[in-house]
Parts: sequence; C-alpha cells; structure tokens
Amino acid sequence: MDASTLWDFPGIDGKRAARIAAEVDMNGAARPQRLADMLSALDPAAPLGIDAAIELLAEDRRCAVKAGATTRNSAATTMRDVREGFAWAQLEGAESVDEASDLLDRWVTAPDLGRRRQVQPVSVAAQHRRRRAVRFAYTRLRAWGITAAFPAVDATLPARIAPQRPILTDDDVSIITWTASQRLNTVQPTTLALAAAGVTAGEVGFICGDDVDTEQWQILTPGSGKSRSRTITVRPEHREFIQDRLETRRLVGIVAQEPLAYRGNSPQEHVRSAMASKAIASLGRAAGVPLTIGRLNAWAALQRYTMTGRIEDVAHLLGL
Repeated sequence: MDASTLWDFPGIDGKRAARIAAEVDMNGAARPQRLADMLSALDPAAPLGIDAAIELLAEDRRCAVKAGATTRNSAATTMRDVREGFAWAQLEGAESVDEASDLLDRWVTAPDLGRRRQVQPVSVAAQHRRRRAVRFAYTRLRAWGITAAFPAVDATLPARIAPQRPILTDDDVSIITWTASQRLNTVQPTTLALAAAGVTAGEVGFICGDDVDTEQWQILTPGSGKSRSRTITVRPEHREFIQDRLETRRLVGIVAQEPLAYRGNSPQEHVRSAMASKAIASLGRAAGVPLTIGRLNAWAALQRYTMTGRIEDVAHLLGL
C-alpha cells in the first residue's frame, strides 16, 4: 500500500497512521508538483467543495512530511481533526468550504460523542486541537486564494491548565514506603529511595552502584538536561531498599557500574526517564496514591525547606 492513500481511510487515527507510514515509502518526489497540478485544475469561479478541500489539505500535509516540516504522526492527527470538522459541517448542511466556515466556529466547542456514544461536553484539550485544525485548514486555503473566510480566528477557549495535585503528605510517603517494602524483587523500592532523596526523573535511570556511598549514605547524581550534578543524602527509611538492591546484584554478579533502577541498554535520557516514571507510577497505584517522580521530588524539597528554611538548600537538592 502506498502512503499516499494513508489518510483516505476512514477511522484511522494518528498513532495508527504513524505506524503504517513508518512501514511504507511516502513517495514524495513528485508531491509538490502533484499539489500544484491539483490547484491549477480547480475552477476559480466555482466554490470549492469540502471533499476536494480535504484532498488538497491531505496532499499539503504529505508534502510537508516529505520536506521534513512536520512528522507523520502530527500530519495524520491534523488531517483526522480536519476530516472530523468538515464531516460535522456537512451534517449541518454545508457543501463548500465557504459554507462550512461559519459552522466550524461552532464545531470547535460543540459537544462530542463519548465511547458509549453518549453526548458529552468536549474537553478543553480537544477544543484547542479542533481550533488548531480549523486554523490550519483555512490558513492553507486562504494562501491558495481559494477562500477569504477564516473561522475560529477569534475563538476564545479556556486555558489548558494541567491538573494540580497537592504535595504528598508524610502519611502518603509512609504508605508508599510500606508498599515498596513488599516489592523488593522489583526496581520500585530503589526508584522510590532515589526520587525521595531528590534524584530527578532524568537522573534516576543513570544512578549506578558506584555512585552510592553506603557509609555516609550519599549519592553522587550525574545531572541531566534540567539539573546539575550534586551530592545528596538517602533518607534513613529508604536505605534498606538500596542496600538490598546492591546485595542482590552482587550475589548475581551484576557489576557496580550498571544502573540500579533501570533494566535495559538505552543510553537515552528520555527512555530511562520513562521507565523510571512507569515504575514509580505502578508503585503509586499499588499504594493507592497517585505518584510521580516529580511529586516525590516536591515532597523531598518541602522536607528540606522545613528543616533548614533556606531556598538555596532546596535548589541544591534538586540540582537547580
């Protein structure tokens, strides 16, 4: 199958499109000329139909992918949203892009069908995604001289604010610590000990046995793209987790230069960070406490500030 038909299949989502596109040649050598031919074949006196507009926009995204201006996944996601918006406008009676422009203003915030096919309010993230798709479509159509309409340009949407969870309490950490003590055969207790000491997500996967001084119970962190190298202290209640990890690895012959909380061979920070985040999230689910490495870092920072009252000490702890 040629990837030129990638976005012609109904129901295909961005992730699936990316997987398919990764396996086929985008056949893009003739793409810009093909788009130019499609544009020159249009009748300037006739309103552009919605289906023809979708074909033009899909071809434009294929050209962008071939030129490296966007990714396949991003292009497929954009075209999915464009198709959804125009399909909604067609259901409302629109036949051309000019007729659809007024309707698409409403579509940006229109209710959605949930997984159970029940009408429900559209999420803030989806509203922003819809507005971005409409703006993209009409920016391109205006650039080609096809329409003067520009829907959604003034659409005011709620801000995308990440949900804020309160800082972990001491009781939360006690529950998490007890849960970790029941999972000594996993990397979760070690990951907890490192994160609660102040090791950031980008560093957890790089801490090796050689980085831990078990006499002073200090860790030399390697630093990351967002933090600098420093020496921090393991909390007393978590030292047994690292001690157990070191002893277990010694018995099975794993050298001290291997990471304590990462199993794999990827040198990339984002890969190791993702694995550490997955481990700590799994521990949080078992404990019944939503948990991330960032929340543990924040708790550790609060403990340090409560102890010393110095923001400089907090900055040192987190490598800022």
